[in-house]
This record gives sequence, C-alpha cells and structure tokens, in this order.
Amino acid sequence: MASLFVLIPAPIMFGYLIDSTCLIWERSCGVRGACEQYDLESLRFRLTGADFSFRVASMFFFSIAFIVVKLQGDDKRTDEPIELTGKTDKKTELSAL
Repeated sequence: MASLFVLIPAPIMFGYLIDSTCLIWERSCGVRGACEQYDLESLRFRLTGADFSFRVASMFFFSIAFIVVKLQGDDKRTDEPIELTGKTDKKTELSAL
C-alpha cells in the first residue's frame, strides 16, 4: 500500500515539472511529441524547489512522529523493578534487571 502512495506519484509529479519547462514541443501529425528545448533556468528552480519542499514536508512529519513517540514513551517508564515469574536463579534474575 505504501508503494501506491509513494512510488507511483513521484514520476508523475516530476514528469509534470520537467514538461512544464518545455519551450519547443515536437509535433507529428498534430500530436505533441517529445520536448526539443527546455528552459534550463526554470527547470533548475522548479526541481530544486520541489526537492526543498519535499524535504521540509518530510522533516515536519518526522518531527510530529518523534514528538508523539517521545510523549508516549514518557508515560510508560517506571522505576519499579521487573518481577520475574517462574523458577529462576539469582544470576538470571540479576541479568534481567
């Protein structure tokens, strides 16, 4: 399921960004073909901007996940010793703590 939302849209979005910087399209029988010339400065700005925005978004979501996990981890900590059940010897009991 993750590949559906992550891997499939990426080539479509970057393809759109690259195609949006095309200056001259090849025409064959009235159908648009491959791009013959790109506006390189615009392409550079758009790809760098997309990369930067994806990195900022990933840092934002990572920060949220980190805060949630950190807050959940603080609630579960206890200073009480762990009680072992069953028959154990002192060496096993000390290594478990």
